[in-house]
Amino acid sequence: MTSIEEETPQEQKVEATQEDPLREPETLKEFLMNEDMDKDRFPFAVVWNAVPFLSWILPFLGHVGICDSVGRIWDFQETNKIGIHRMKYGRVLKVWRFYEKPKESKEPKENEMDDIEQQENLIYESHSIPGQWDKAIESASQTFLHRKLSWTKCNSWHHVCECLNIYKPDLPKKFTPKRLCWTLIKKGSYPSCSMAINVYLPVVVLVLLFLIIISGIQLLLMIRSTK
Repeated sequence: MTSIEEETPQEQKVEATQEDPLREPETLKEFLMNEDMDKDRFPFAVVWNAVPFLSWILPFLGHVGICDSVGRIWDFQETNKIGIHRMKYGRVLKVWRFYEKPKESKEPKENEMDDIEQQENLIYESHSIPGQWDKAIESASQTFLHRKLSWTKCNSWHHVCECLNIYKPDLPKKFTPKRLCWTLIKKGSYPSCSMAINVYLPVVVLVLLFLIIISGIQLLLMIRSTK
């Protein structure tokens, strides 16, 4: 049986007031400005969180998901199941933004912008990118609803790679779990210092315990050799 699990409508409901009327974003820039770290909403981003025990030993490995244009997380959680909004192992600990959030600054005149800035401005003002991004995620997720979860051959990393490859089919190099992992290491960031501590604290504790045990064994051997 296949399923896509999503939070209840009451959890998703956003109240609008007269002072702050609810308006649907239209351009890529408007979607990106709706990022909300407290609610784990990161539009157009790949998100990562730790898998107990595995990530304590190898902190670059874990569970990944991909956020749609409004920031909802889609992740391949188990056989025939795609979760929406809430990741399988809890809060988001690391984020790679496929499109960086634009910096708030005074808009330069068109003749003052170089070619790169003009191209970036065209991307941010795009109305088609959000729909294309969401279609890619939905298409890949429908495919993975009929896939059997495998820790090595078909997991959350493969799901995210499929989404990115559908969205950008003309890339010279296709996304693979290995390439995605390396991209998260190089370009990923932690939403806050506490999230970084959550990632590396278990590793530090395990290393310290290992050193204490080794030191204790060496001390015992020294005591025995002196007798």
